[in-house]
Amino acid sequence: MAALSLSMMTLGIIGFSLHLLLIKVKTAPYLAPLIVALLSLAAISSGALVFSAIPSLTYYYIAAIPPTFFILAPSLWLYSQALTSHLPWHFRQKYFIHYLPGFFALIVTVLILLLPDQAKHAIFFSNKEVDPGYTLFVVVSLFVAVVLWLTQSSVYLYKIVRCIILYNKQLNQVFAENKSKTLTWLNFLTYLIALAWIWSVLALLSDDSRAPFLLNEEIGMMLTLLVAWVLAYHGLQQQPGFMKLYNNISEPLNVVIQEESKNKYQRSALGDEQSRRIANKLKQALYEEQLYLDPDLTLYKLANHLGVSANYLSQTLNQTINMSFFEYVNAARIEAAKTKLLNKEDSVLNIAMGVGFNARSSFYKAFKACTGVTPSEFQKVNSAKAGQL
Repeated sequence: MAALSLSMMTLGIIGFSLHLLLIKVKTAPYLAPLIVALLSLAAISSGALVFSAIPSLTYYYIAAIPPTFFILAPSLWLYSQALTSHLPWHFRQKYFIHYLPGFFALIVTVLILLLPDQAKHAIFFSNKEVDPGYTLFVVVSLFVAVVLWLTQSSVYLYKIVRCIILYNKQLNQVFAENKSKTLTWLNFLTYLIALAWIWSVLALLSDDSRAPFLLNEEIGMMLTLLVAWVLAYHGLQQQPGFMKLYNNISEPLNVVIQEESKNKYQRSALGDEQSRRIANKLKQALYEEQLYLDPDLTLYKLANHLGVSANYLSQTLNQTINMSFFEYVNAARIEAAKTKLLNKEDSVLNIAMGVGFNARSSFYKAFKACTGVTPSEFQKVNSAKAGQL
């Protein structure tokens, strides 16, 4: 009964979110792979409902499960690509290659459906040895499908994590404020899905009569419910990180990892003298003209103000100044905030907003990264020093 309730809750969450997503997808094509992933989750989580309310469809449900598992990981990968793309994302024909392993799963589906009911029962609901011949061939095919699925899933989950790591570095090269753009939730979801799939394999291999509590059906349904809720809740709110810049990006940004900057920029036409000139113009714009006060300042907006290429500005920051755009702009903001904090001109929140931050948490994080202390600790330490003079 508990499994049925969890199944209904999961389907309810997915059904509600799909209704909203289908309305938005025409103007937001990046949601397409999310919709496919949620449909896959809906099929997977409907097992308890089928077994309890429509037992006549039990074997049809079991046969349909292999393709749905093969669809989920590639869909999440494409969704992560859509959220991190520098340009508007659209589903293209070439993306169908990611679903090719699912065609093997469809073959397994057909093989299961062609089995007589007695053989199906022997495979899925009995511990008896299966008969050699066609039934054994289906069992071997199922085993191959599971191995292939585990391999495919591991590769895609790894690629999603790598994609998010690179994306976070890209954000620091382009934005001075990235709190609403980070995909921490997607990273968490990836690990949660990995946990759910490990559970699935262990449950598949365990003896139902001796299975420990943690391998009960209810635990699996709870994990599926949590995955569905995280994906639906954040999917309805999350926009691509570079979405606001789609109309402004006239050149692709060559994102730089500082330790590899020499290799990344070895073909660049930017010389040392030109880079130093850009660095001087940048310092003047940020500290004298106080462009850091713009809470929506981006690399492209600053490059346009300076009249230089965004890639050249990024290269100057990483090679000449040895800081990312995020670090450089926030360092200027923190310097301005220090003066205001020492003079106790206003509350910490108002000071944070006054120097260009748009969230208290972002200010505290940046301040501690630059100074090693919180704004309040900074005030106390410097007040104590002033009292000793």
